[in-house]
Amino acid sequence: MLSATEGQKFASAMGFPTPSEDVQELEIMDVLSRWMMVHSSGLLDEIREAADWFVAFLEETDKINSPSEDFVNALIVFSIALNNKMLDNGHIGLIVSDDDLEILEGLEHE
Repeated sequence: MLSATEGQKFASAMGFPTPSEDVQELEIMDVLSRWMMVHSSGLLDEIREAADWFVAFLEETDKINSPSEDFVNALIVFSIALNNKMLDNGHIGLIVSDDDLEILEGLEHE
């Protein structure tokens, strides 16, 4: 899902076996359709804005040269911030399981 043109190379680098040419073609079409959906919905603009903010944050805090654990933590913060931005703007929804909802309701009453 990272890239329609480079996706198989990324997957191979991560240890996934290369699928048949027919499967690769279907995967490329799937990835392209998702990228088109993200673009046409306006999400790509929000993601770009969030990515620009994140790059500035990384440069200002020198996180790019940090140990991988610190960089992973920074990516998690970015992911949460991006999801919150898209939730706040009504571009995505969040489905919470009944069990998680009970836990959240319990936290509100504490």
